[in-house]
Amino acid sequence: DPFLDHFRDSWVVAGMTRRATAGSAHPNLAGALLAAGLVTAAALLAWRAERRRSSWRITAAGILPLAGLLSLGLLSTYSRGGLLAAGVGLLTLAGGLALRRPALAASPLGALVAVGAAAALAASTDPVLGLRLTAPTHTWYDARYETLSAPAALGPGTAGHAAVRVTNTGQRTWSRASGIRIGYRLLDRTGAPVAVAFGPGLPHDLRSGESAVFEMRVEAPPDRRSHVLVWDMAQPGVDWFSRLGARPGVVSVSEGGPAAAGAGQTPPIWRPSRMEIWPLALAMWREHPVLGVGPDNFRKLAGRYAGRTAEWDPRTHANNTGLEVAATVGAVGFFALLGVFLGTFAACGRALRRADPHATLAAACLALAATTLAHGLVDHVLAFTGHYLLLAFTAGAASALAMEEPPVA
Repeated sequence: DPFLDHFRDSWVVAGMTRRATAGSAHPNLAGALLAAGLVTAAALLAWRAERRRSSWRITAAGILPLAGLLSLGLLSTYSRGGLLAAGVGLLTLAGGLALRRPALAASPLGALVAVGAAAALAASTDPVLGLRLTAPTHTWYDARYETLSAPAALGPGTAGHAAVRVTNTGQRTWSRASGIRIGYRLLDRTGAPVAVAFGPGLPHDLRSGESAVFEMRVEAPPDRRSHVLVWDMAQPGVDWFSRLGARPGVVSVSEGGPAAAGAGQTPPIWRPSRMEIWPLALAMWREHPVLGVGPDNFRKLAGRYAGRTAEWDPRTHANNTGLEVAATVGAVGFFALLGVFLGTFAACGRALRRADPHATLAAACLALAATTLAHGLVDHVLAFTGHYLLLAFTAGAASALAMEEPPVA
């Protein structure tokens, strides 16, 4: 990770825990490739077992070490979509191989057992993974801010002392060892930050429902007018809590009188759920049905379509490959992508119906296409070159296997 940090804008975290990304731009993309690796490993082992006439017990046992290793990598990404894709791909592979020879399904079913066992073990020992599989992310870290005192006036170049009581209202304990601390941002009238500072750290671990009082000096810049003081907990080097779904504390400040405390306003960073963001993609497609809003423009326009005047995260995609494609390149791109999947499935079906040695590889292509499609329902998995190449290879291999004359091995 220290080496790969030179090629990424920032870390990606889950519950203040860093998610593994390998060489991909995002953990979900790394998870997609690891899921495809699981399916490919199970398929190649089944193909080898068929050629050597191995027993199903040997085949099932042989996949366990490799599937266990790949499962640990997949779980390190904390990608729920990756786990879903791996499960769908392995089940599809098992079904395709069972049509050829039922014993061959032992390989993907063994891999599925390894994935399930690794996930159960990790969820029982890693509270972050357990929460990610069972609870919405925005409920992990939340806080309530009560401003006890604030500067009487906060004009340009002025400073004053403030005190705020912070209550942990989330599901996770705030660890003092993690470096979590209070911080503030001063915003101008447009919502742009004019000053950012961190204050003291936690006096002790704060469990859910517990509170602590923080005191710090608030300083306004000499050349910018500030209108809003935003309290926010943060883990320096990772992120503000408000970027993880928590609501900050907001205080309206003035230049000639006492500050007025307030709370509960919309967080300055908007992080929508899938249920919020999918309708935005449909809205873009309705307005631009043929060619969409332009490649890679969904993340740049999502906040505007949602009516948000505050800042939003420009890295947020539609979290659905079909909707992302439809919104950005319209019906032309959507139906082209749909044709690739339908053509791949049809070619694999033709190859599976033929009784030749390549039917096992056809089941592998079918499972890889299903893996990509399943993951694409909950994430945008065609945002990285490696995934384009994987889908192109799968479609091309399926087409070759469906030829009337079986290709030469």
